[in-house]
This record gives sequence, C-alpha cells and structure tokens, in this order.
Amino acid sequence: MFLPPRMTQLGFKAFSTNGVEYVIPPTCHIPGGKFVMGNRIEIDPQMMDDEHPRHPLLLPDYYIAAYPVTVVEYELFVHNGGKAPETRGLVSWAQQIRNPEHPVVCVQWVDAVAYTKWLSALSGRKWRLPTEPEWEKAARWDVKNARSLIYPWGNQFDKNRCNTRESQIGTTIPIGYYGAKNKSPYNVFDMAGNIWEWTSSIYKPYPYVATDGREDPTPQEHSHRVSRGGAWRLPLEVSRSACRNFESPTNFAGYFDDEGFRLALDL
Repeated sequence: MFLPPRMTQLGFKAFSTNGVEYVIPPTCHIPGGKFVMGNRIEIDPQMMDDEHPRHPLLLPDYYIAAYPVTVVEYELFVHNGGKAPETRGLVSWAQQIRNPEHPVVCVQWVDAVAYTKWLSALSGRKWRLPTEPEWEKAARWDVKNARSLIYPWGNQFDKNRCNTRESQIGTTIPIGYYGAKNKSPYNVFDMAGNIWEWTSSIYKPYPYVATDGREDPTPQEHSHRVSRGGAWRLPLEVSRSACRNFESPTNFAGYFDDEGFRLALDL
C-alpha cells in the first residue's frame, strides 16, 4: 500500500493480513501510577464547572497512539467494509481522502469503536479508545513534578503550538504539524487543537469512577460520550487539556468536521 513517506518517518507501519491492508501507529507508553484528574481555579483560571473536583486516580500501564487516526488509516477501513464518515454538507469523504496525513473527521463514536475492533482483528492486538482519565493523563500530567499542566506543553497558550481559532488556519492540518512544540510530557502529539478526540467514557460528573457505568460499551443515544482536545474552529479555552466536550455516540458526527479519535492499547 501507499503510506505517505512522512508518516513512515513518524513511525507508522503498513501491514497486510490475508490480503487486507492496515496501518499500525506509533504509540507512547504511559507508566502506571497515581495521577490527579480534574481542575481547580487556582491552577487554571479558565476552569469550567464540570472539570472539578480534582481527584487522585491510580491507573495501570497502557499505550496511547502518538497521533490521532489519519485519513489514510481510516480509508483502509472504509475500503474493507467500514462506514465512511458522515458529510451532511460539511467536508465530504472525497475531500478528506485528498489529505491522507490529516486526522480523519466526521466520525461517529460507534464507527470509531468499529475501527478499533477491525484493527484488533487484523493485528491480533486489543486496540480501543482511551478512557477519559487515560486521555487526560497522557495530555497533561507532568510526572516529574507531580503536577497537571494547562496545555500539553505548559501553562501558557501559544497559537504557534496548536491549531485553534487563534491560529487562523481555518481547517484541519496534518498530524505532527507543530513537531516537538506540541508534545505532552509523555511525548504524545496533537492533544491540543486541530480535532476533538473521542474517548470511551460516558459523560458524567466527577469524580471519575470506572465502575459507575461510565465505561459501559453499549452505544445508547442519550449516553453522551466525552471527547477531548479542542478543535481548529474553536477558541483556546477548549483546547485546555482538562476541558470536557460530549456528544451523542450515534447521530451527530456529520455535523462536525472537527471530530476524530486516537487509539489506545493495553500493555
């Protein structure tokens, strides 16, 4: 298959199983241990009401993809029977495939989950969406100093580090566009701006409790799922790593050309 040379340089690898082609992304190991989820006004003056209380969690080791899922990766899924992204008057799938290194958008939660199952079956590894705390830890937890950052790179917004409304780019950009300027303490890229990223978690108030039903995999219409990271069309406030967005898992994505996803993997 054709994999853009730049993606190969970033660590993406192409494979084929029984004639079906797929791509495995580079991943970052997130060591297990304590991290503190949520926000306080003393830490972040732009804190929103649903970002508190701040609470400690103990997470096991896991891997998270260094970049969100790209158009070229998702195109292989569509080519092999997966559902193409919705359009509804926004960016069409035909337009998306002209930009193979951009993150795929207009993806419903249920279709993101379908992609993880497809990739798992082909690769023999259990790919999935990250939980909400897994996403937040990978984006903002500074383990060396046991503190949470406002943005993946630090506590000051910089329009030259991420694609938000302030950057005035006006569309999605290729993964890894900002290089090291955009990476988190765990060397995960593109977790602020460009696109919202689905998590596995149902939107519920904090504190996060994994066993309270918020990790129910059943895609119920009114059990809205959390997405994180902000987007190219939205202001800096929502690109903060603690900011929580939520949408229906089944019927909205075609209205949003800024909704995609990132993969996670158990150790």
